[in-house]
Amino acid sequence: MSGGSNAARRRGPRIGGAAGLALAVGLAAGAAAGSPISDKYASLGGAKGSLGPPTGPESPCPDGVGRYRHYANGSIYWSPKTAAHQVGGLIEQLWARLGWEQSYLRYPMTDEEDMYDAAGRVSKFQGGELIWRRATNAVSEVKSTDLVVDLPTPVGEPWWIIQANGVSPTDSHGGPWAYCWDLDWNQNQPATKGRTFIAGATGKLVWVGEGAHDTATMTAPLANVISQKLGEGRYLSYMHLLQGSWTATFARGQVFLPQTLPWADRDVARDGEAMAKTGDVGAAPGAWHVHYCVTTAPDRPRFGPFESVPVAFRNYSVSDDGSHWTYVAVGVPLQGQFVRREAGKGGGPAPQVNEGAQVLNYGTVAGEIRLAGGGALDPGGQLTVTLTSKWGEPLASRKIDVHAGDAAGPWRYSLRAPDYPGSKITAQYSRPPPQTLIHGASGAFDVTAAATTTQDVKLKSTAVPIIK
Repeated sequence: MSGGSNAARRRGPRIGGAAGLALAVGLAAGAAAGSPISDKYASLGGAKGSLGPPTGPESPCPDGVGRYRHYANGSIYWSPKTAAHQVGGLIEQLWARLGWEQSYLRYPMTDEEDMYDAAGRVSKFQGGELIWRRATNAVSEVKSTDLVVDLPTPVGEPWWIIQANGVSPTDSHGGPWAYCWDLDWNQNQPATKGRTFIAGATGKLVWVGEGAHDTATMTAPLANVISQKLGEGRYLSYMHLLQGSWTATFARGQVFLPQTLPWADRDVARDGEAMAKTGDVGAAPGAWHVHYCVTTAPDRPRFGPFESVPVAFRNYSVSDDGSHWTYVAVGVPLQGQFVRREAGKGGGPAPQVNEGAQVLNYGTVAGEIRLAGGGALDPGGQLTVTLTSKWGEPLASRKIDVHAGDAAGPWRYSLRAPDYPGSKITAQYSRPPPQTLIHGASGAFDVTAAATTTQDVKLKSTAVPIIK
């Protein structure tokens, strides 16, 4: 559980000593038998679990929608759209200061759980998430509106949200995947097969797989997904492509997938551009839908660990019955609703990203660059040190001017780095005519949050001429 105590709460004051024990026993005996909150409490170990004994009765929330109960070490909140979830510690304290369920966060959609890298704890709410980081013992906010995109559906078409927000125990979008949406066309999965879906924002393509869906080989290169870079730690994924449909629809017959190209040469998919056709999800026969999610790393197991991050949608209409529609400028649609992308009122093709609301944790990569065979570089050039992700994206870089006085090195560098696994450091020296390039690279390594990883690199002593 996130650090700190939740002794100071708006509802249900704690009572100590024998009186408190008697109250706790009485409250436990008088709990609403079989309620979602009591069931959740029992699943967490009851009074012997992390929450401890109750400090007040189960009660309706002031908003008239949900219910709550406080315990010695946290609370459980329930609403019809989110089920029952535990919240506690410093995360609960900040939620309380913001206004509990009447704040922009509304109700929790998950229990407090580990972040993608286990360097902190997070509770995911309907309107965003609260993150406690072990390195700072502080809680930060990430609002859904810190990332705003469009729906991946053609303008004017009604699509139904099958799954989102982890409402039921069988919902695959609970926990780390709470900010994911499954959409089918007009509440008709069989009729969704082969329907075109479109880009939800303008961004560089990171990874594409358009092979047949096979849950046993989801780590294979051909697993069906399109991943797009929208911001730091924000990768938009479209999943469940009809086999071969990206090549036929977006790539128009190109033979190179984005991941086979240098980062600078990878295509940009533009908001509203046709991406692919909707394919099989690999579940029951006739299960066809688009899975739409933003994650801290590209949504492939080989790039894990990662988790979904908050996102809001712009310029759409929503309906509970598919007949009566309400326009929403920016909002977060829910499971069981129809949504329809609208034209002409949006905020532009680029995603609206607040990079200051950080969803990643960071460490430092530092070291020395040396010439492998000794000697010295021809001065007057520039040494570029780059941190590259496992999927080939430059994450951070530093340029070092090489002068006559330091031409023999070593050259020291330090880079702030997202704590991704499988990163690499590359170093390249270039100078004006006679033009040369000298390279060096580290092996793959993992960046650790709030720690320094040392990676020294040796430059190859053989110059490589630039071909004009």
